[in-house]
Amino acid sequence: MYLCAAIFTTASVLAQAPGKMSYQAVVRNSSNAVIINQSVGMRISILQASANGSAIFVETHTVTTNTNGLASIEVGGGIVVAGNFETIDWANGPYFLKTETDLAGGSNYSLSGTSQLLSVPYALYAASAHTANNGVPTGGSNGQVLTLCNGIATWTTGGQCPGSIAALNCGSATTNGTLSAGTAASGVSVSIPYTAGNGGAHSGQTVASTGVTGLMATLPSGSFANGSGSLTYFISGTPSTSGTANFALNVGGQSCTLSTVVNSGGTSGSSTATCGANNVHNSNLTYGSMTDQDGNAYKTILIGMQEWMAENLKASHYRNGEMIPLITNTAAWSGLTSPATCWYNNDSAASNCPYGKLYNWFVVSDLRNVCPLGWHIPTDAEWNNLIAFLDPSYLPTATGLQSNTAGGKLKTTGTQFWSSPNASADNSSGFSGLPGGYRNSTGSFLVSGENGLFWTSSEFNINNGWYHSMNFTSGNEFRNNIQKRYGLSVRCLRD
Repeated sequence: MYLCAAIFTTASVLAQAPGKMSYQAVVRNSSNAVIINQSVGMRISILQASANGSAIFVETHTVTTNTNGLASIEVGGGIVVAGNFETIDWANGPYFLKTETDLAGGSNYSLSGTSQLLSVPYALYAASAHTANNGVPTGGSNGQVLTLCNGIATWTTGGQCPGSIAALNCGSATTNGTLSAGTAASGVSVSIPYTAGNGGAHSGQTVASTGVTGLMATLPSGSFANGSGSLTYFISGTPSTSGTANFALNVGGQSCTLSTVVNSGGTSGSSTATCGANNVHNSNLTYGSMTDQDGNAYKTILIGMQEWMAENLKASHYRNGEMIPLITNTAAWSGLTSPATCWYNNDSAASNCPYGKLYNWFVVSDLRNVCPLGWHIPTDAEWNNLIAFLDPSYLPTATGLQSNTAGGKLKTTGTQFWSSPNASADNSSGFSGLPGGYRNSTGSFLVSGENGLFWTSSEFNINNGWYHSMNFTSGNEFRNNIQKRYGLSVRCLRD
């Protein structure tokens, strides 16, 4: 059987002659070879309401492809089989174009495809519409086209209808980062889920806070997903006081009030993490900075020839913008063989700053990349290079032997985050290791405050991956392997 692969071009929405509409397609056979300089038969149907709707107009054409396999016709200019093209009410859509082809040039047609007509030619719409301005909707600007959006003719750019959603759920918002009174917001963002997106564009918005003033929530322009998705608002400014900052959001035809907590100002400490926590970094060292794909900001530190994140990762999306599944249910976590993330004890408020999120190994090995552009999950070999730089006597083996001194050089000092005694911790490397604990293969959370465990991207075997860790009782740094279903902390390394 022969097939035709039709490619709709921008010309398919422009009026080329009065009462007609141009259409072009590249014609291929069942082997995907382009059919050149050959007469083919085509049957064109205009369907109303859906891709399986009734045909209100049908016509046939016999056309010869060119040297590039391109067939060009004018819809409305063929041999009419049914209906009247000139009397179609283009305002009463949506409409779909169904194409059938016979590569032998006869009438033994095979279905090539059906596609919605999103943009209606000016001349066609004006001939049948009953709006003001001689049948043309008011408004519009140079370069725009008339587009049927939910059956209503609308001036659009590029034929893209305005975006809409059915619900915007501020009550289920997820906040990355923390806000503190009198401290400029840095790396703070809020992800708000929505339902029933239509795939259309939105222009974004910037909203000033009420309650606690001094903050702005900014949504960059973009497009809704087809179906459920989320919008990320970036918080900027300096909150005037502690309490609750409220943002009245209105996007995609839906409104809700986003409420975020502003903490009281923190106490002085040796150094403040980018997310706002005190006593994290070594104030005697110079730190760089980086920002992840969610807008979270982090400090970075150069150790030897490597530049590491000096805070734990808390990204909720891959580099390409796709969401990493957030799994809170214990049973669901225990059976996973696919990417997942969570916060310790499923408590984002307590864990996000400074401990970040926990990820299973399937996330860190995913080619979509959880680290931002220019960064990557370090391999076991790259971790070994870090430890060997801090402890020249370190000789990693397949059994996962340890360094007796590197752990102390990696750990944040004091007992604000680490359990006492946090032995040998001096953070001389600036790595500022934190005890984020882990989630085991049965979904239980363990040893926050006692152990910091960090994934590598290296596989030990089909079930386990390599990780590195430190604990509160010694200055040791450990190298071992663990089940891929475990949730551990992550640090990214610059490419």
